Amino acid sequence: RGNPAPTTAASKIETGAPPFIPLDSNHTCVYRPPAMKTLIPLLLYAAVFTAPNAPSPADMGPTRGKVLILENEQPLAGDIERIGDAYRVRRLIGETTVPADRVLRLCADMDEAFNFVRGRANLSDPDERLRLAEWCRLNGLHERAVAEVKAAVNLRPDHVPSRRLLSYLEESGPLKPAPAKGPDDSADGARVSVDLTEEALGQFAVKVQPILMNACANCHANGRGGAFKLTRAYSAAVLNRKTLQQNLTAVLAEVNLAQPQNSLLLSKAVSVHGSQEQAPIKNRQAAAYHTLQDWVWATLADNPQLRDEAAHRTAATSPVGETRTPPSDKLRPAAPGKEAPEPADPYSPDDFNRQFHGDKKRPQN
Repeated sequence: RGNPAPTTAASKIETGAPPFIPLDSNHTCVYRPPAMKTLIPLLLYAAVFTAPNAPSPADMGPTRGKVLILENEQPLAGDIERIGDAYRVRRLIGETTVPADRVLRLCADMDEAFNFVRGRANLSDPDERLRLAEWCRLNGLHERAVAEVKAAVNLRPDHVPSRRLLSYLEESGPLKPAPAKGPDDSADGARVSVDLTEEALGQFAVKVQPILMNACANCHANGRGGAFKLTRAYSAAVLNRKTLQQNLTAVLAEVNLAQPQNSLLLSKAVSVHGSQEQAPIKNRQAAAYHTLQDWVWATLADNPQLRDEAAHRTAATSPVGETRTPPSDKLRPAAPGKEAPEPADPYSPDDFNRQFHGDKKRPQN
């Protein structure tokens, strides 16, 4: 009938073409295998390489908060705002920027930060529980720290260090609130604001205050440290000006303005006192002691108004006609058989100049 002879499967095999089976006797075209098996891998390949990257945990969080959890799970506190691919962190001591790829999460407060860090931990591992407890202790979450140590003890009852840590935390107790002040306490109990140079204030915030929190706050921020009272400031807590000024005022009250090397702040730092069995700082060669000493000397050198304000307050609180000696320079009774020495002028410029400018002779007028 003029139709081409159908091609057989055998002939296709001989020529290398894919085989086919004729479906009717009058076909005019060839039915070939579908191309779906080839298209599916191509579509999957395109989907994988053209899909947007999955957002990181930090990308899915809020844009404003108070605590950043960095990639090492350490918190960074301040007034925080997400701006583009970074977080702007504003603190009392300045402003910094943290790249978003270094951040795990932005939290509203320390409780949310703890829950996030805890959610990443293996809670069936007692060492992880102790790590969480230390995280809580360093960031002011005392009750949570106790709970984590108790969990560690339950998981490993015979572990002596865990039991010892639990006893320590339970005995130290949570921070005690400041006692309520009566109407007559405002004049003597109020802590005044201290104006220092930006350098002195910044060094106190980032260097001196952390030393005080580690070495002194366990007693002096819990009502067990006598007249020297500190306000607890956690490394991850929002650093506010009120806390900084309170601690700054307390520290300056322990500084001998006329003879800074004899300041109680420095002598008590390396001496055993109170109920402690060892000094807060090991010795005068320790780096922490040198930090305190350098700050005291530099602050007095750069802020002469401190001595002027102290003299003014002393004069203002003294009865008319009475001369008061600053507490740091109280007279001591003379030894038997010796005459009492004449008290030195606590505000003599000679001592101050000799400490900071060497023993130079003053020009004669």
